[in-house]
Parts: sequence; structure tokens; C-alpha cells
Amino acid sequence: MNSDNRVVILLDLDGFYTQVERIRLNLDDKVPIGILQRTAIIATSHSARKMNVPKMGPLKKLKKICPSLVVVKTDLRRYREASREILNCLVGYVTEWNPAVVVERASIDEMYFDVSCLIMDEIRKSFETVVDQRRFLLEHGLPEISVEALEKERMMLLRGDESSLSSHIRLLAGSSIAEKLRMYLKETLDYTSSCGIFNNKLFAKAVADHRKPFNQTLLMPEQVTPFLDSIKSLRKIPGIGGVFFQLLEDCHITSFAKIRSLGHEKLEELVGDRAGWLWNVMLGHDHSPVVEKGPPKSIGVSRSFAGNPITTHSRFKSEMWPLLTELCDRINLDYALYNRCPSTLALRLRIQRTGRIVSRSTGIPPSNGDLRASAIEDVVFKLFLENFGQSSFSIGIFSMCTLNFIEAGRRAITDFFQKPAEEPVAKVVYEPVIQKPQTMLSPPLVSMRKVVKEPEPKGKKCDKCGKIIEFEKWEEHKDWHFAFEIQRRLDSESRKQRKKRSYTEISNMSKNSRLNRKAPKKKKQTTLKNWFHYDQ
Repeated sequence: MNSDNRVVILLDLDGFYTQVERIRLNLDDKVPIGILQRTAIIATSHSARKMNVPKMGPLKKLKKICPSLVVVKTDLRRYREASREILNCLVGYVTEWNPAVVVERASIDEMYFDVSCLIMDEIRKSFETVVDQRRFLLEHGLPEISVEALEKERMMLLRGDESSLSSHIRLLAGSSIAEKLRMYLKETLDYTSSCGIFNNKLFAKAVADHRKPFNQTLLMPEQVTPFLDSIKSLRKIPGIGGVFFQLLEDCHITSFAKIRSLGHEKLEELVGDRAGWLWNVMLGHDHSPVVEKGPPKSIGVSRSFAGNPITTHSRFKSEMWPLLTELCDRINLDYALYNRCPSTLALRLRIQRTGRIVSRSTGIPPSNGDLRASAIEDVVFKLFLENFGQSSFSIGIFSMCTLNFIEAGRRAITDFFQKPAEEPVAKVVYEPVIQKPQTMLSPPLVSMRKVVKEPEPKGKKCDKCGKIIEFEKWEEHKDWHFAFEIQRRLDSESRKQRKKRSYTEISNMSKNSRLNRKAPKKKKQTTLKNWFHYDQ
């Protein structure tokens, strides 16, 4: 389908964390709620913001502003479960209309709906409702559609000419669908939400929060330029991150009016490859499809210690345990949902003073939905000691994640990272010993003799890792050591060749050197496959 004929809805839950707590605690909508994480409020309800309470800040400060603020400790597990419940509810609702509707989970409180396949049915069912809604939307500054144009649209609809319908009538029908989605969610699970409606994902997300809470915003194609000009900072556009925004600032590009005045060629000279994407955004184009996402590719936990960095081994261990517990709970839940388990664990540490990031990974044994923190505690601490065993350190951010998931029951190379099997212990048995009688009439004497039986070997001990390997797996184990040694050499070579530049060095570069520098040549990455490649 042509991207201009699509209808995309972004549904954004209003103050999601606070709504979950409001429903759980059975509180009134007008009660101000704050979500507490350690000593700071990280989210407040819309009722609290009406009382001039900021969205986040120190607990003591916010309590002074609003003494009646209900403070609830954060519980991410509860919020993830609520997010899955909402997604399943809405997916079931729209697929009853048409199974071809595509739903993409964008975040814990956002989801995209490509409802293009529902537009014709919606127009046929409630064409007058759409017209009435158009009159209502005109009061909010939308462009006027003449009666003649509407009659023309009606005749096209009667002829079944779907391709000739204008984007206006499509988007108006999409707005009607968005309102039904919001009302169904409110009636079913008591959650309020806001929607953005356009023919692509980027602008549907950009306009979704303009009329919060519990409302929706419809953007017409001719309104794209005024909307972009009304944005005060380019940072609010989805897809413009911190590094790209800093580059635009260094080039004195602070608005879309400036981008239009520069032209495409000059823009490409200044920002490079991202110029094409930025120019398409200025024109209101975004061709990224709404795609139904599968299970997450990684599961991670993180915590910041910027105000009180970790400087001792004992402190690292104490802070590691709650994160490990949360990580294991999420892995076990993922196993129950998708019947899979991770094979790799990665540790990522950020040094407080220098900003340097240290990242290490290792294999972990597969679990069967019962992984505990005690099973991988030593693995994480060993990774930590490889970098900070003897040297001093100051860790500002501590994060862990698991990845490289395998289907439950399948064997992976990480099986060799399991703890070596316990060596069989010799068994002590007692055997009866019959002594000959001294005379023919006396009975035989029976006594018990202690005998130590050596166990039969079940495998062979590896000289490299010290593990007892079963005989039938011995050749496979030797192959693994060979591959592991090659990968270790490749990793050491790549570390020597890697050249890192800190963000501060890049930001301090002069504008001329930034613009005139040549892009570094991409070096061919050496991987394990190169070692096993043979020319035919």
C-alpha cells in the first residue's frame, strides 16, 4: 500500500505508572499520585500536575508543594504485567474487526496500530458519523472540506473506488477508530489514553501528546509544515537523538525553517548521510512500517549510582544481588511465555569520572524456568574482577543483560560453561567372609569385611579446563576448545586495533575540522567464520 494511503494510530497511556497504582489501590482520579524510586519521584499523575507538582523531582521538595501527594514505591514487574494485559486486550479487540490489523508494541506504555484495512469498513458503516466528527474537528483548526468534495468522496465510495479516496477522509475514519479504541480501553480496564493519527509512525507519535490526557490529535497533510514550525526544539522529533542534535546545534540548525532555507545539497554537506532522512521528515514522509514485534532480543537491568558511586568490592556485591534477583525473575517469566532461555550474560559498567564504558560477556548454563541469583552470582563477580580485581574504581552505572536466546531443550556451545560434574566418589561396602570351622560339628563362622570399591570412570578429565567429560562428548569438547582459542585471539587483536574517542573530544572539535574531516574507512571485521572459510 502507498504510504500516503496508510492510517497509523499511536496510542499512548496517560501517566501509565500512576494509573496502574490508582487502579490497584482503588483511588479516585483526582487523587495526586507520585511514583518513588529510592529518594526521588520519577512520575506523577496528571491530577498532581494540575496542582503544580512537577513530573519528577526530589521527594521532600514535591511533598512541600503537595502535602496530599500519595507516594507509591515503583514496581516494574507490576507495570510490565499491566502493559501485557492492555496489549492483549486491544489486539483482541481490533483483530475481531479484521485479523489483518498490525499492532506494534513501541514501549511499555505506547503501541502503534496500522488500521488501513479497517478504513473502508468504517466509512461504509458510519459515513455520517465521520462527517459529524469532521465538523467537530474543524472547530479545532483543521482545514475545511467543502460539501462538493464530500459528495465526490461519497460517489467514489459507492462505486468501490478505494484508491481515489482522499487522505482527508481516510484520516477522519482513522480518528473515529482511535476514539473507539480509547473508549473500549477505558470501559474494559479503566485506563485512559491519548492518540495521534497520521499516515506514518513518526508524526503519529509526535502529535500524540499535544492534547493529553484522554484525548486525541489528528494531523492533516497540509498541517505538517505549520506543525514543524511550531516545534521549539528539534530534539522533540522522534529519531533525533543527543549526538545528532548536538551536530545540528554545531551547524546552527535549530529549526525546520532553517533546514528549508539551506536546501538538500547544503544540508547533506553539513550533516552527511542523515540529511536524506531529515529532509523527508521536513516533507512529512516516514516510510517505516508498523511491524509486529516478537519476543525481546535481550533482557536487562540497570541502576545508576551517579551521586554515590561504587568504590569497593563488598559494595559491588551488595548492589549486585537485588539486580540479579530481578534479572532472574524476568528470565523465568520469559521462559514461561516463550519457552526459551538465554545463553550469554553481559556486564556493562560506566566509570564515574572518565565516562569510560567497560563491557564483558560470558556464557551461562541454560535454565528451565527456575534460574536463581545464586547460580550466576559467581559468574558476574568473576567478570567484574577481570577488570577491577586489583585497581581502584568508581562505578557510576551498573547494568547487566542476557541475550542469545535458544529454544528450551536445545543444546548450545554454552553447555560447556557449566560447572564440572562431580567426580564419582569411591563406595565403601561390607562383604561377608565365611571362615572354616575348627571341627566338623562346629558351625562356620561368618564375619563382615570392609571393602572399598573404586567407581568406574564415566568420562575423561580435560587437561585444559579440568572438567570430567563423557566419552561420547570428548571430540565435541576438543572442538570447542579449538574454537574458543581462536575467538580469544581474535578478541585480543580487535582490542589492540580499536580506537575510541570520548564524546567530550568530539564536542570540543572545531566546526571546520568537523565538517572537513573524512569519514574513516570501514575495516573488514574479522570473525570466527574467516578462520573456517576455504576457497572453492
